[in-house]
Amino acid sequence: MKENENTDHTIKVLSEIKQILIELSENSKTIYDENGLMRLLNISKSTLNRLKSRGKIAYSQGRDTGKCWFTFKDIEDFLENNKKKTF
Repeated sequence: MKENENTDHTIKVLSEIKQILIELSENSKTIYDENGLMRLLNISKSTLNRLKSRGKIAYSQGRDTGKCWFTFKDIEDFLENNKKKTF
């Protein structure tokens, strides 16, 4: 009986891990425009422009439109590079 409980628990944990990986994979494909990124990070247009001009956040820019795009990886890198260490 104990072995069945362990197996059931293992299957449940693996299922939860699989769901987390699926969600992370879906997020990694997300691309944000400037408005979407400003909403996501709760920042103003001037703050975003400052981050871009200082090279704090990576982005891609369309040649024809001049529109800026940010990948999930760009945002993740920005957050990681600006993380404050605990004492």
